[in-house]
Amino acid sequence: MSTDLKHCLHIDREFILKLVNLAYPASLERIVLSVALLFYTRIVALLGTIPYAAHSIAMNAESLSFMPGLAFATAATTLVGQSLGARNPEKAEEATYTCLKLGIYFMGSMGILFFSFPQFFMRIYTDNADVIGYGSLALRVVAFSQIPMAIAFIISGALRGAGDTRTVLYATAVAVWCIRLVLAYLFVYILRMGFFGAWLVMIFDWLFRVGWLVIRFRSGGWKDIKI
Repeated sequence: MSTDLKHCLHIDREFILKLVNLAYPASLERIVLSVALLFYTRIVALLGTIPYAAHSIAMNAESLSFMPGLAFATAATTLVGQSLGARNPEKAEEATYTCLKLGIYFMGSMGILFFSFPQFFMRIYTDNADVIGYGSLALRVVAFSQIPMAIAFIISGALRGAGDTRTVLYATAVAVWCIRLVLAYLFVYILRMGFFGAWLVMIFDWLFRVGWLVIRFRSGGWKDIKI
């Protein structure tokens, strides 16, 4: 067996354990989020066919904002990882703030458009007046969460780049299970706020995440994580 082939087949247990330790919180975060969103969608679906259709379409329309936001988060992950690998934490922090500015400008602008012209975005998908009415309300509400969402996306990306995947997991898990789901049930079924209440909880969800993540980022502890 050639030396190159032996090298390829060699299993570095210590390296694999490091990868698993870094990756499993990120994987668990997606599982926790996905399951919570299933329950959240169930709450909305019980409001009826029209509200659920509007919810689905409004979420698709909102992706015009948050998908580019996720791209800035990926950029933050890459730049922070590279900078910390080069033992330059100041550059990592500077890169994060640059991504934050770009993300806030873009998603904040989209928030203004969602609030000002919600019917335009809904009519891309449907001409049903009732669906457009519900969806326009949803987009006007979620317009206020665009900047908090941008901050949460990008700070999460920066922390992942530093190897601090656990903080992102904890913030996401508490936000979706203890804030979004609990408030959604309270607003929709106890306070009888209906569809408006179901979307209003998103603002509280993202504000909570931003608070947690920003406190962690500003503490600077992520700069000293050993991977």
